[in-house]
Amino acid sequence: MRAPRIARDIIKWKRKERDGMSRAHLDNMAGLPCLGCGQRKATVVGHHLCAGLMAAGVRGMGMKAPDRFAVPLCFECHDAVHHYKGGEEAWLMERAVDGRAASDALWAARGDVEAMARVVFRFRQMADLALRERAAGEVA
Repeated sequence: MRAPRIARDIIKWKRKERDGMSRAHLDNMAGLPCLGCGQRKATVVGHHLCAGLMAAGVRGMGMKAPDRFAVPLCFECHDAVHHYKGGEEAWLMERAVDGRAASDALWAARGDVEAMARVVFRFRQMADLALRERAAGEVA
């Protein structure tokens, strides 16, 4: 005599949530200006910083950094980050953006899109000022 089969609707696989993961946080980034160029575009997505992997202690092939280490980038800037020869850190440094500090500030303001937009605006202001100072130093 065969044992009765277990109905499929009884077994529910729950996706294991890791610390620092939030789908809503990534969805909110879509309405923010790009951290790389400052433009408000419809193609802004959350870019997960590679440095976030090491900070979170995440190891393994195919693992992505937690959402708390994401910054908003438009499609063009996001593509440029992934194809930049010097890597992500060099791309951000060239634009005078502290990606790790920006991601920390965005995570602290998560849930409040207005506050997140102010964070991006503030980091863009600091980056523009640093780039002007850098250009003035090269001219002098």
